[in-house]
Amino acid sequence: MIEVYLASLFSSIILISFGNFFVKKIKFASANYNYYENGLYGVIFLSFISLIINFFFPLNKIVGSTILVIGIVLFLIHFFSIQKKKGIIISIIISSLFTFLIISYSNINRPDAGLYHLPFNSILNENKIIVGLYNIHFRFAHTSIIQYLSGVYNNFFFINEFLTIPLATIVSLFLCRLIHNIRFFFKTSNLFNCNLNLLFFVISIISFNNYTNFGNDAPSHIYFFLITLIFFENIKNLFNNNDIFLKIFLISIFLLAQKPFMIVTGLLILVLFFNHINKIDILKDIRTYFIFFLFSSFLIKNVLISSCMIFPIEATCFKTLKIYDEKTILTESVNGEAWSKGWSDQTGDIKLNHNEYIKNFNWINTWFSKHFKKVLNELVPSLAFLIIFYLLYLILLDTEKRKYEFNKKYFLMFIFTSITVLIWFLKFPLFRFGESFLLQVLILTILFLLREKKVNQKKYKIFISCFVLLGLIGFVSKNLQRIYKNYDKNQIWPMIYTLKELKDNYPKKLKSFKDNENNLIYFYSSEECMYNSAPCSNYILKNIKLDTKKSYKVYYY
Repeated sequence: MIEVYLASLFSSIILISFGNFFVKKIKFASANYNYYENGLYGVIFLSFISLIINFFFPLNKIVGSTILVIGIVLFLIHFFSIQKKKGIIISIIISSLFTFLIISYSNINRPDAGLYHLPFNSILNENKIIVGLYNIHFRFAHTSIIQYLSGVYNNFFFINEFLTIPLATIVSLFLCRLIHNIRFFFKTSNLFNCNLNLLFFVISIISFNNYTNFGNDAPSHIYFFLITLIFFENIKNLFNNNDIFLKIFLISIFLLAQKPFMIVTGLLILVLFFNHINKIDILKDIRTYFIFFLFSSFLIKNVLISSCMIFPIEATCFKTLKIYDEKTILTESVNGEAWSKGWSDQTGDIKLNHNEYIKNFNWINTWFSKHFKKVLNELVPSLAFLIIFYLLYLILLDTEKRKYEFNKKYFLMFIFTSITVLIWFLKFPLFRFGESFLLQVLILTILFLLREKKVNQKKYKIFISCFVLLGLIGFVSKNLQRIYKNYDKNQIWPMIYTLKELKDNYPKKLKSFKDNENNLIYFYSSEECMYNSAPCSNYILKNIKLDTKKSYKVYYY
């Protein structure tokens, strides 16, 4: 267990240190400076840096070890350059404890991690960018940028399972950031933002308390929440401060690099930009071009892997490229939407094909009969908490009415979030895709209902302290229960291999497909590839070809 805690500790050091460096260099001013938020920017910075490195090198143990050493050096430079050293030490210790609790005796998200998350990590660790990689497995075309962050955790100092740590650290940093800001906004008597951070904290505890369910969804929801937090915490300067706009712009780009569906955040960026009084300054700001550079690296990566800037949107694809496979792109552009709308839940003798199913709301009855109930079941705990919070708020805090002042910026965010829910429902109504949209609408609704209420400050302090304490007790007890239940097992790390024998005999368990000249094309597994020899697919691929162009692998049909 000591190794897991040390891994958690170094993960916090790496991300917070790179975040400190990034925030300082890009000159993001912050009145409410905290290391947890810097760590979340460190996630963004290091993810894009890892992606860029992979254009030229595999994210092998040499690269990963170098990143780890640089992170430690950056930490030492920052530590010895500041007077108040207590802050960064406490931040690292607390966030690493949260990570340790989340990761210990947990498991990976199945089957997604075994089918394409871990196999993609294997590819990153063994190869520089592979052109046409989606021809091996279509899911490699829309793998989250978080996989690059996990890939660069491959080093000589920790075992391979270290690559599972970043997901837990992201959640830990976010939870700690919320607690920090609850305290900050209470001290500054900012009731709205204190409530906002409190509600996001408890909702996040409810939603992100099980590492096994994180997948690549949890980080995208967290950064969507972060946009809203930054929006409201800086609402007075929203249209006149370049830093605030660029922060939200950077996070929206990072969200798109995680999930193509998060392109919806572009709506908010456009509204913020056209309402900004410093539009010309933003366009002249070198930081704007740096963010565009990061965005361009993501788009170029997508084109090289899949022939599309955003897979599988056909309008973004370059059809003249050798790697372009029209059948895969057209199929996946429909299949993903059909499955998310409950295509497999059809009953009766006649079942519509994917194309017919998603047309003219043919899917609506099937979706409401089954998946809608799942959405409601998932929302019940959060909805119950919000109702309890609202009622106790009114009953216990001696609330008084105050004059209502219309705030168009509040309604801007509420309308934006409502639009994201509508788009989610019309295109990909799986709960895990729209979790943050749905929860945020509920939270903003509660805050709107409390907009006219004044409270007794002494009672309010006790009130929020109790909710934070209950949230922490729930978080700790939930994770300790899992640790206690599995303590007698040898597998304290999330499992990245299917079987112990697979690890012991690595990589003999996989079947290899070769060309006529006996050159390896790819590895095949009839089940999940997990973290194994790369590239691996659970499909038998016919007519797949492999060329090498200036040391770059190119897969095509």
